[in-house]
Amino acid sequence: FCPNCGKDIGDAKFCPNCGTKVVKDEPVQPVQQPVQENAVPKKQKKKHGCLMSFLVVFIFIGVVGAIIANSDLPSQGIGFIGVDAQQSTEEHCRAIADYMDDYLEELGYFPVGFGVEWIGYYKYSDMYSEEEYEELELGGYYSYTGQLSTGEVANADIFTYWEENEEPTILHLNIETLTSENPIVPFDNDSMVEAWNIYKDKASEK
Repeated sequence: FCPNCGKDIGDAKFCPNCGTKVVKDEPVQPVQQPVQENAVPKKQKKKHGCLMSFLVVFIFIGVVGAIIANSDLPSQGIGFIGVDAQQSTEEHCRAIADYMDDYLEELGYFPVGFGVEWIGYYKYSDMYSEEEYEELELGGYYSYTGQLSTGEVANADIFTYWEENEEPTILHLNIETLTSENPIVPFDNDSMVEAWNIYKDKASEK
């Protein structure tokens, strides 16, 4: 139909009635891209940011570890506090009390009360550095105080580290009254020093 006068013009390009040129819309054909046989799909570019960050951190840790391993820094071990924590548990103190109860009963003494304390650096950490404490050479044993049924008091120092089949060793045991003393196991300074040296070695173990 003519867009000007409305007459049916069929396939004519000009209207036979008014002469208006008629422009017909051509159907739009989709444009197809040529397909290449055996075409390889284009790979997406990988992101390496996270991987590179991980590698940098890993290398840094390795370098620092190598520097420390090859340095002349002394081995700190678990330290005196670490040994103290292992030794001063309630279970260990109770085991010392039971051991001393049996020992004293075999001697004819009957404990009716007791006190057990691990003697170590933790008692003096607020007063001394570890270096200063080492000069004292004090620690590495249990201190036992037992109230006996006779009114006497049993004072003892006991050494043990609770390793397999290890039995406590009494370093010193004295039965005391207000007026007298009865040393059952006499005080031996060499034994106390030996206990200290083992304590120090334990503290420096890795």
